[in-house]
Amino acid sequence: MRYFIFFLALIYFIFKFLFDKIYYTLIPNYLVIDYNDYVNFSSNYVYNYKELLDNEILNYVNGISFKLLSLKELKNNNIIDLISKKELAINPKFWITYLSNDIKSNDINTTFIYTNDSYYLDSIYSILNRLFQNKVYKLGLVIKVDIDYDYISSLEIFPLKEVEYYRLKTKTIVWRVSSYFYQLDKLDFIRNNDIIIFNGSFISGYPFYLKDLKEFFINKNLIFGVLEYYNVKNIQRGSKELANLLPLENKIKVFSTLTIKDKSPNSIINSVDLAFNERNCKLIFYRFNDNLDFRQNIDLIKEISKNILKINNHIYKNKEINKNYNLIFYLKLIGILGLILFIIYSFASINYYYDYLISQNYNVSNRLFFILSISGLFLLIFSFIFKIKFIFNVLVLLFSSFIIAVFIYREIFEKLIDQNMKFNFILAYFKLILYLILFALFIQSVILAFDINNNLNLYLGIDKVAGIKLILILPIILSIFMVFNYREIRYWLLSRMKVMDFIIILTLVGLSGFYLLRSGNTGFTLPFENEIRNILDTIFIARPRFKEFLIGNPILLSLLYFVYLKINSPNVISNSVFRIIQFLFVLSFITFSDIIDTFLHIHSFVIYGVIRTITAALLGLIVFYILFLILDKTKIIKFK
Repeated sequence: MRYFIFFLALIYFIFKFLFDKIYYTLIPNYLVIDYNDYVNFSSNYVYNYKELLDNEILNYVNGISFKLLSLKELKNNNIIDLISKKELAINPKFWITYLSNDIKSNDINTTFIYTNDSYYLDSIYSILNRLFQNKVYKLGLVIKVDIDYDYISSLEIFPLKEVEYYRLKTKTIVWRVSSYFYQLDKLDFIRNNDIIIFNGSFISGYPFYLKDLKEFFINKNLIFGVLEYYNVKNIQRGSKELANLLPLENKIKVFSTLTIKDKSPNSIINSVDLAFNERNCKLIFYRFNDNLDFRQNIDLIKEISKNILKINNHIYKNKEINKNYNLIFYLKLIGILGLILFIIYSFASINYYYDYLISQNYNVSNRLFFILSISGLFLLIFSFIFKIKFIFNVLVLLFSSFIIAVFIYREIFEKLIDQNMKFNFILAYFKLILYLILFALFIQSVILAFDINNNLNLYLGIDKVAGIKLILILPIILSIFMVFNYREIRYWLLSRMKVMDFIIILTLVGLSGFYLLRSGNTGFTLPFENEIRNILDTIFIARPRFKEFLIGNPILLSLLYFVYLKINSPNVISNSVFRIIQFLFVLSFITFSDIIDTFLHIHSFVIYGVIRTITAALLGLIVFYILFLILDKTKIIKFK
C-alpha cells in the first residue's frame, strides 16, 4: 500500500507544481510604494520630491498606495493647519474645521471643508453632494455641509488629483482603508483592478456589508490584499470572512518591509525575496526605512524591482483565470483518495504499534486501544464532512505521528537488521529522505483537500495548519516506547535518581523547550542567526533549516552508520556501544518531523519545499563527514 501512497504523492506533486506555476505566472506581481510615506520621508532630503518620484522611482514600481485617512485622524495628528498654505499648494488635501479666518460658526450640525485647489474642491463637492443631497453648498473655497461635524470627520479623504495622475501613468492604485469605509459603491474613484487593504478595525456594520462587499469586489474586479504577519489579536474577523467569500483571483497576500526586524539592506532584500518566492506574497509594500538614507532607499527599490518584476511586470487582471484552475479538481480528487488511504494506513500503523508494545511487555488494553483508534478515525471523517478544521488538522497530524514512527522503525531496524540485508548507508539515507518528502506531500494533499472549498486560504496563508508542534514532538515520544522496552523504562523510573540523571533530564527538557520555541510561525531566532540566514538565503534558492542539516540529518546518518557496522562488522562495536542506536533513533525524528513541517507550510510553492529538503540532506551529509573525520583523527572512533 505504501508504494501506492507514494505514487499518489508523486501525482499530487506534479499537479501541485503545475498549479503553483499557473498561479505564479497569471497573477501579477506588484511592487508598491506609499505615496504619503514617500512624500513625508523625501521632504527631509529634497525639495521637489514629486519630480524625483517620477524620474527616479516610478519606472521601478507598478503600484502607488494611498492611505485613506479620516479627517479626525488628520486632525489628531496635527496635519490639519489652515495657515500652512505652502504645504497645501504642494500636496493639496481638503481640511475640515469648525472655524477658519473667514468663517465662524457655533452650529454643531454644520461642517466646513476648505481647500485652495478648485479642481479638488469640485471633486469633493461632487462626492459629498451624492452622499448628502440638498445639504451641501459651495462658498468660494469652502464647502458647507449641514451634517454633524463628528459624522463628516469619520468619512475618508484622499488626494484625488494625485490618484488620477498615477492612474494615467498605468500604475495600480492600492487603497489602505480603515474602519468606516464601507460605502464603496457610492465612491466612483475606486476603479477596476484597484487593490484594497483593510487595516484597522474593519468595516463599520460588519457582518451586514460582507455580502455587498463581495459583490462589489467581484463586479469591479477588485483585489483584496491580505496582510501577512497577523495573529488572532489583530487580524479582523471581517477581513478573514471576506477573504473566505472571495475567489482566489480576487485576493493576494501582502508583505510590508515595515515588519522586517533587521533593517540592513541585505536583510531587507533577502526578506522580500523569501516573502515573494517562498511565502506566496504577490504584493511587496516598500516602506521607506529611517535607518537608511534617501539614496539607499531608492537603490533598494531598484534592487527589489529587479528581483520581483522581472517575471511579469505587466499590470492586468485575467478575468478568465478560473478556467485555468481546472487543476483544482484533480488536487481535490487526489486529496479525497489520499484521505481514504490515510485512514486505512493510519489504522494499520496503530495496530502495528499496539502489537509492538505488547511484544515489549507493555500492559496495554486491546479493547481500549481499539476503541480509541476507531473513535479517532471516526472523528477524523466527521470533522472532514462537517468542516471542523482544527479537529481535522490535529487528528491528521496525530495519526501521521503513528505512521512515521512505525514506518521509520520498520525501514531501519526490521528490514535492515532482522533480515540482515547488505546496504549502503548513504543510499539508505537518501532513500529515507525521499520517502519522507513523498509522505509529506501525501499529508499536504489530505489537508489541502479540506481547504479547497474554502477558496484555498491555506494557499495564501490566511489560514494555517493547526497543531504543527504536535508533529514536531509526538513522533519523538512515540519512538521512545518503540526502542526502550517496558522493563527498561520501569527500571529507570523506579531507580533512585542520581545527580547526573537530574542534569540529563533538565538538559533534555531545556533542549525540547528550545526546539519547540524555535518552531512555528512565532519562533524566535538568536542574534547571530540572522546574519547566517542572510548568507544562506543568498547562496541557496531555498534556505535549508538549521535543525535539519546541523542536527537531525547528521544524527540520522550516524544511526544508519551504526546499523551498517552492526550488519557488516558486528565485532567492531560492542553491544553496549550499539545501544546508542536506540537513542539516535529517537533524536533522528527531528529530521522526519521537520520535513513534514516544511510541507505543512502550504502557502510555500511545493518546489521550494523539495529544494529546501534536498539541500538540507546534502549539507547534512557534509556535516556528518566532517564530524566523523574529526572523530577519526582524534581516535575516538575509527571510521571505515
